[in-house]
Amino acid sequence: MSRLSMLAAVIVAGAIGWMTATRADDPPAIDAPRPEGELVKQKLDLAKRGFKMADEYYRLNPVTIAEAGVAEWSKRIAEAELVADGTKGKLEIVAAHRDRMRQLADRERQNVDNGQMAPVNAAEAEYQLLEAESWLLKAWMAEKR
Repeated sequence: MSRLSMLAAVIVAGAIGWMTATRADDPPAIDAPRPEGELVKQKLDLAKRGFKMADEYYRLNPVTIAEAGVAEWSKRIAEAELVADGTKGKLEIVAAHRDRMRQLADRERQNVDNGQMAPVNAAEAEYQLLEAESWLLKAWMAEKR
């Protein structure tokens, strides 16, 4: 093999190695995501458990619904149910969230009336109820079209 042929072979091999080498700034390999159905089921299960834990924490401790995260967990249940394949329709799902917020607002008003919580807590719960009712109204209007 001539020196020129050898030099060409080294250059070609080097170029191929350089093009296929993993550089330090290359992104890491990404594992394939889990199937959507599995993710939705896990999110729904976690949202239900999270709501139950947040509601229990709220009932047993002098905290606001925002601190306990009760309204947020209820929204997560509804959002996960809307994505899940199931027998519930959108109106039924959003109405269930509204009902949870109504129970929360009623309970918070009682706590304020009993002097156990500040009035701002009842205002927060009432606002969450109004948001849920607005969401239900939008769903209802969309279905009536």
